[in-house]
Amino acid sequence: MEPSAAEQITEGFNFTRVSLTVDPSVANVSGKYFSSIAKMKTPYVFAQDEQLAAELWKLTEEIISNF
Repeated sequence: MEPSAAEQITEGFNFTRVSLTVDPSVANVSGKYFSSIAKMKTPYVFAQDEQLAAELWKLTEEIISNF
């Protein structure tokens, strides 16, 4: 029986986590994005936008302030 799409995604995610945990070449790498096959990737431009991040942070604070 073929694994479901969710199982394949989970397997890829677990592979990336384990690979990055034991790979000495990324021991001092911080704040980077890795694809599901443990390859460093450049995040989308939106993820690099400091002003957008600040706006999202403020909106999130407003939303959760009611809880």
